[in-house]
Amino acid sequence: MNSMLPAQTEYQTALQNPHICLQDLKYKTYKVETDQMGFPKVRSGGFALTYKLINQSDQVAVRCFHKYSPNLENRYKAINKFLNENRKSFFVPVIYDPAGIRINSQLFPVTYMEWIKGETLSQFVLNNHTNPVLINKILKELISVIKELELLKVAHGDLSNLNIMVRNEQIILIDYDGMFVPELSGQKSAELGNPNFQHPYRTDRNFDQKLDRFSEFVLYLALSGIVNNPRLYGEFGAGCEGLLFRKSDFLNPETSLLLRKLEKIGELSNVVRLFRSICHTNLESIPSLEAGLGKTSVILPSVEPPTALSSTDHSYRVYSTENCGQLIELDGEFVTLIGLCEATHSSTSKRNEPYVFLNFGDFRRQCFTATIWYDSLKQFDKLSIDPKKYREKYLSITGTISLFSNSYGIRPQINIESPDQIEVIDEKIAHERLSTLVKDRKVMVTVKNHADSVTSKMSKSEEILNKLYGNSGSPKSSYGIPNLQTKRQVQTQSPGTTLKHPRDNKSDPSVGTKISELYQNYRPVDKKINQSKKESVFRRIFKKFFKL
Repeated sequence: MNSMLPAQTEYQTALQNPHICLQDLKYKTYKVETDQMGFPKVRSGGFALTYKLINQSDQVAVRCFHKYSPNLENRYKAINKFLNENRKSFFVPVIYDPAGIRINSQLFPVTYMEWIKGETLSQFVLNNHTNPVLINKILKELISVIKELELLKVAHGDLSNLNIMVRNEQIILIDYDGMFVPELSGQKSAELGNPNFQHPYRTDRNFDQKLDRFSEFVLYLALSGIVNNPRLYGEFGAGCEGLLFRKSDFLNPETSLLLRKLEKIGELSNVVRLFRSICHTNLESIPSLEAGLGKTSVILPSVEPPTALSSTDHSYRVYSTENCGQLIELDGEFVTLIGLCEATHSSTSKRNEPYVFLNFGDFRRQCFTATIWYDSLKQFDKLSIDPKKYREKYLSITGTISLFSNSYGIRPQINIESPDQIEVIDEKIAHERLSTLVKDRKVMVTVKNHADSVTSKMSKSEEILNKLYGNSGSPKSSYGIPNLQTKRQVQTQSPGTTLKHPRDNKSDPSVGTKISELYQNYRPVDKKINQSKKESVFRRIFKKFFKL
């Protein structure tokens, strides 16, 4: 497989004409689901971007790969063979097409599978956590699926709240990028999964039929806890990053407040004590959930933790909403962003459907925006959540970054599918999470006055971006997000003048010089971003937007 995969912007452009880019004749007559702006609606997971294909009688998920995974074709051949030989209600057959989509005259792989009409486990628990009878029914269904996986000697590889779907009160597993089947024995794991569901000692060398066992205990304890005490969800709910648990609970199980509360629930006390031991043992020694729930005691060996363990609780890479130049690089990535929502904007689309924008800065100056379209607003209304009340609050937002361009420029955004993508946090927690991020990435920072003022070196490319966009913001806090007490200071202009945009200066030869300098000095902050993505982003910015 070509390791230089297309970026999201290239898939977005191509899939506006599926009859041209898709190579399978069966799907050339399908349409792609679009958002309220008319662009293909994308969802991200693992190594791929997921789009919904629709015709009069069918809905199909096409997954387009934007991250390189070694041996992907052989993996999916083995997985597809296993799924076809073991038809189960909780599995969805997958078709891997190594040359399924044409982008810029090159062919790239895709997978096709049935589109599952239902809720993720995360959404299901959010909507039903006050209904213990229904949650308990899903828990029993999940236990049944876990037993079958043990009998089949397979593992999903990333058993978590976003990869478990609930349809008609039945469990369906999706996203098989990291799945283990017997034919793949001896290989390394393609991914490490959501850390809020995974053993903290897991590495890519852990890849066998026992891979899901730790996640199974996490899911069992979380759902059982909600069944017995629904208020736990309000106190510990981790949004779409998890159910109740965070990675810190696994690193320090003896001091975990959540585990202490779960231990007070009589039927869970023994399981909690066993789980503490599981957190300190190796993955090979973890018993099956069925054995762990049995009456016989289980003694596990304790092992020394790896020398370097990340302390971050986040399932996905975390960034500040203020670093827009950095966020543009992350087009198509599934991330968590933390920042202050400075303003909200509500209006109606061309379809006469209401929507809400959460702006993390001045929308005229390339700020990050979280968009809540009509279909998602209905979920907010159902839970009596008013998105406008997010104004002047610190938020943690998880989702797929996409780029949107208009007369004000190109800005990064995340489309909100469900309320569980947004977590309201206080200012102290926002700074703590971003400071932990800085430590974990070993970013060089200078700390002054007990972290009241932290400065980090801005790359030359970011400086030029700021010059091009003319960014001027409020005084920043230690980790690049504005303080709640200070409002964004918009520069006053003399009467009769208008806000200038870089495109207005395209006749100025210095702009072309700056752009050329920016491209030559561009260095992705995240080294996993490859050259093709770099070129794609800059093609879009400079050719389409600046029209140079």
